[in-house]
Amino acid sequence: MSMSLPNLKENIEKVLSGTPEEKKTLEMSYFYMATTPQILKDHNLTGDYFSVRYGVIARHKGKNANHNLSVQNWVDICDEITRPFAIVKHKGGCRMFVNVKVNNNFAAIGIDVKKVERNIEVNSVSTVFGHEGKVKNSEFIYVKKGLAPEQLALLDGLNYRQYLAAHEEGGTDGDGTPPPPPTEGGSARA
Repeated sequence: MSMSLPNLKENIEKVLSGTPEEKKTLEMSYFYMATTPQILKDHNLTGDYFSVRYGVIARHKGKNANHNLSVQNWVDICDEITRPFAIVKHKGGCRMFVNVKVNNNFAAIGIDVKKVERNIEVNSVSTVFGHEGKVKNSEFIYVKKGLAPEQLALLDGLNYRQYLAAHEEGGTDGDGTPPPPPTEGGSARA
């Protein structure tokens, strides 16, 4: 359920390129992006759906090459936000990485879970950008099984020792060192 929010995919062209009058009617809006699947709810993204404020989108336009998302980028992010290949903790929320390229870099999406009504939480998008370089100093929440070499290269900057021990039985690889982080399906990346 999206609490009757306007759909981002149906409105993104107006948000980015609409007339001043069209933009004025949308500037206080929150937009529905996608319903949260159970696997992401199980990994701390407990909101019923993903949403983004008009202001988040507007402040990114023209900021720099990694923040200047096209209409197609936003449509693709709505399609891919429910299928991240990695999620890490970040500043009280999390950062997700999806298979959408912005300026030839994988898109990173900052998410904060927010309570919007008594029994309703949403996964609120606070930023979206093409992530340059490697992800560093972050703690894994989720890593998808079977990552492509390009995805692994992005994550190589992460400390694989900071994994969620609750996802691994025994806690070591047998030689006393912790295993790599858990992945979708419970197995670890080799």
